[in-house]
Amino acid sequence: MLKKQCKMLYKTVKINGRSKHPALTNSSNGQNMHRNATINDLNFIFELIMDGVKSGYFNRKFQELPAAANGLHLELASILTDKTRANGLTAYGIIYENKGKRAGFVLMSAGEEDKGNELWMASIKPNLRGKGFGKKMIQGVLEQFKGRNLMLFARCAQESKAMFNLLSKNGFKHVATGEEGYRGMMYELQQSH
Repeated sequence: MLKKQCKMLYKTVKINGRSKHPALTNSSNGQNMHRNATINDLNFIFELIMDGVKSGYFNRKFQELPAAANGLHLELASILTDKTRANGLTAYGIIYENKGKRAGFVLMSAGEEDKGNELWMASIKPNLRGKGFGKKMIQGVLEQFKGRNLMLFARCAQESKAMFNLLSKNGFKHVATGEEGYRGMMYELQQSH
């Protein structure tokens, strides 16, 4: 039901039949910076996800099933090297740095059936949580999409109250809750004139 409701809400910018993901321009405001993730960031991203699984931020199957964790690792490697998820959708990673050190990541993906753009996964290092770094990271990502007429989509696990609150405070609207408790959220970007 959640997928069906969100599909009806998608607006897409397309080029050659594919969703257009903005090329990330490294952005910096002195001490904080966003940059494209590379294969060298694989273990950093994987370890943050696995740490987040313990707190309910990500799907527990990554902790409970070794094959799921291995599959995630392979999918992350594919995203960071080929810009493609295991399901064939275009995806890329963004690293958020603070004072020249990795502080967090965001994984963006084309939506299902190549409709829209999904903020697929995001996390901040545990010692930086609750200090405004997540907000700065999400705002920097949203800035990359500024001036485009489309919607961004995110799904938050029921246990992930922190991410739900963070996205809500940054303009995402709760549009539906799926059968498994995942909350669908949308962010509408307006095209600049």
